[in-house]
Amino acid sequence: MAAGPHAVLDRAASVDAPVMLRVGAEDHVVPADQVRATGTALRAAGVGFVQHVCENAGHAFAGGHRSRAYRPGPAETAWQRTWAFLDRHIPTPA
Repeated sequence: MAAGPHAVLDRAASVDAPVMLRVGAEDHVVPADQVRATGTALRAAGVGFVQHVCENAGHAFAGGHRSRAYRPGPAETAWQRTWAFLDRHIPTPA
């Protein structure tokens, strides 16, 4: 079984919740072929997911605490998409 950040490839059939994949197009830690393979594995397992590849962004682009990697424009878009995803999939308490 895989370990580390790419373990989802071996565990896709066990995922029972919607997934959001959010990566930078210039990410060298999670390369494009790994992103495609993850999407393929989730699709094959029937897992609902959305995938966003953010242009002009590398690894950890949305984490403001990592000043060299942080990209304000792509980060803002990514966070807006993330909040919208969570709003769709996590019920608001009554």
